Amino acid sequence: MPQRSSRLTELRPRTVWDVVDDAFDLYRANFALLAGIAALVLVPGYLAYGAWQANFMLGVGNNTPTDPGAFFGAFLGQTALVFPLFGVAYVLYGGATAAAVEDLLFQRPVSLATAYRRALKRLLPLLGASLIVGLLATVGLCALYVGALVVVTLYAFVAQAVVLERRGALAAGARSREMVSGHFGKVLGLLLLLIVLTWVLTLGLLSLTQLLVYFLPKSPDRAAQQLREMIVSQAAQSLGGVLLAPLGPIATTLQYYDLRVRREGLDMEAQAEATGYDLAPDPFGGVARPKVPRSVTSRPARRPAP
Repeated sequence: MPQRSSRLTELRPRTVWDVVDDAFDLYRANFALLAGIAALVLVPGYLAYGAWQANFMLGVGNNTPTDPGAFFGAFLGQTALVFPLFGVAYVLYGGATAAAVEDLLFQRPVSLATAYRRALKRLLPLLGASLIVGLLATVGLCALYVGALVVVTLYAFVAQAVVLERRGALAAGARSREMVSGHFGKVLGLLLLLIVLTWVLTLGLLSLTQLLVYFLPKSPDRAAQQLREMIVSQAAQSLGGVLLAPLGPIATTLQYYDLRVRREGLDMEAQAEATGYDLAPDPFGGVARPKVPRSVTSRPARRPAP
């Protein structure tokens, strides 16, 4: 019988640094695929937002800059455009990225079309779970952002549970909380490290963008000059957003499998599959520390008959 190979046989418990390092390696080795997944939905969103912003600047140019009505209307317009557009885009590409990473780990054929096909089949549960997490995080903001960070950590693997395990919105949330249980610090550490890395890379990109804007040819038309600078700045920021977007879903998917190795022995299952051995079914359903009924644990041992 030919042996089937899988990169899951290489899985082992990893530190947060290992997960991030592996995420960069996987991204670099499959850059066209993973960046293309993000670009497919984020680029149209950035283009629509850029066009709206340019139209707003041209329209406000004829009004008083301090007109509160104009800026309040701009805020409402931006909120109505950005939240639904980018919200759906981020949810969709996050699920597609998780599907692509799983196929890469299993060394299955993967493409942009197959990744999005899997995500689109689970779009409604993805949106429902993301809406629930978003509402909980919004409530958590009342605790000086600490509550929101706790919510995001507890539900870090909702997309993986929905797409990779085909769970519903509520079941995916419960699955994510179960996986984070006992590893909260590890998951929180990964999220904080990703935030810091994204902030540093974004800051560097913004610095280069400001330098580029500074050396742009100057125009006597003030409005035209501002519009040109806005287009260059928006294009650079959009490019950076597209390039940095896959890192989060890649890293969280790798950590999702890392926790499955720790909790469920997934590496042993993959090794057995690769070598053609069948494992006995897990009587505990992958739960590392199953709850034993109290009546069983508290029952005194019976003494053997003399």
